[in-house]
Amino acid sequence: MRSERSRVGRSFLGRRTSPPPTGPPRPDSSSEPRTSNEKPSRARRGPIHQGFARLRTQGIAALACAGLLGAVGAQPAVGAADGGEIGGSGDDYYLSNSITTVGEIEFTYGRTSDRLYVGDWDGNGTDTLAVQRGATYYLSNTLTGGNEDQVIRFGSASDVTYVGDWDGNGTDTFAVRRGSVFYIRNSPGSGRHETTLAFGHASDDVLVGDWDGNGRDDVAVRRGNAFYFRTSPGSGPADRTARYGRAGDEILVGDWNGDGADTLGVRRGRTYLLRNAITSGDADVVVNYGRATDHVLVGDWDGDGEDTLGVRRPPEFWETQIPIASYGTLRTGMPAHHVVHADAVRERTMRMPGFDLWLTPRTEFDWPWAIPNTADRNGIVVEAFWFAPSNYARMVAKVDQWEGYDPALPLSEMNYTRQLRPTSVAGQQAWVYVATPWRVAYAHNIGWIVESGDYVHRY
Repeated sequence: MRSERSRVGRSFLGRRTSPPPTGPPRPDSSSEPRTSNEKPSRARRGPIHQGFARLRTQGIAALACAGLLGAVGAQPAVGAADGGEIGGSGDDYYLSNSITTVGEIEFTYGRTSDRLYVGDWDGNGTDTLAVQRGATYYLSNTLTGGNEDQVIRFGSASDVTYVGDWDGNGTDTFAVRRGSVFYIRNSPGSGRHETTLAFGHASDDVLVGDWDGNGRDDVAVRRGNAFYFRTSPGSGPADRTARYGRAGDEILVGDWNGDGADTLGVRRGRTYLLRNAITSGDADVVVNYGRATDHVLVGDWDGDGEDTLGVRRPPEFWETQIPIASYGTLRTGMPAHHVVHADAVRERTMRMPGFDLWLTPRTEFDWPWAIPNTADRNGIVVEAFWFAPSNYARMVAKVDQWEGYDPALPLSEMNYTRQLRPTSVAGQQAWVYVATPWRVAYAHNIGWIVESGDYVHRY
């Protein structure tokens, strides 16, 4: 059945830690904002930020699997996870169509806080993304970012959600788990569940895959390093069990060799150990991929029948941190650069509109002042400084003290006030120290304007 559709690989899914709600799932009545209202997404191609290295295994990392038959209830329930399909945060995605050193596809989608899922929503053989907000799911049928292609409602916001082709028709749909019961919807679009499946314990960790290659997804549960698979339709005990990896491993599911059947993989840090059969033996492929802080996705991104890896990357701290912008003596090469240089982890020069740069004479150096203007000029040149998150508050306080800024003091007793202003970089704001009114009058009286707005090249 592999030729009929893409097998959907899924990262390790988690158990509920809260009591399951009662009653069958149904559309929730609350309203959620649409993905299309988010920031414009960007589709791009090129090398991933941190390369992937492929290593063929020769006796590396034996992942023991024993084919044992038994009922699910035979083992104690062990294991914990975050309860989401794909964990983490971020709206940047880096996908590879093969296990190589290059990520072929990069794009953004949704919000950094969205819950994320992978599936073939339109049955065309390629996997794409969906994000969840509350009980609303925003499905995209492409890997180029942009607006969602379909919006559906199913279950409730507190449900733990899984994705699978539950009826083997080539299209993935959603199921929600409450306790040990799965409420499954086979039809695309919003609505109530259409069938139920009881399997395992409420405390079990759950995985979804086509374990026997028949084109239909089934569930499995994990307890430690023991896995219990159900491949027969409907509720009942496990059809087979296997032991795989270590109890603390992160487990992935995918069709790594395109044979139509899903098998397991293990992630340890940024190392992935993939096996093409649920049997005893070594990993068939060991891959170093991305970063240890990435959250992994598995899917058939190009419809070639083989699942490969991708990552969801949280934003770098400097993408959300407000930097300090200096236009004068704190800049590189200037006399006070030492105040910030040792602690800055990122520096970037840019312009800040809405200001003129004025100078007043001083013995050591000309004293710079950022003075608001209403004329249509190019603004001032600033150098923005970012600091490690653990050091950020200290450095802001340090620069405040250096510039003599204290919000508790009246303006007449300060040279500068710290203000949040936009820069020439789209979406980037920065703190800047602006001349107080009495210093504006002082500069206009004895100072002069720097037409270029650049203190470093003021002469």
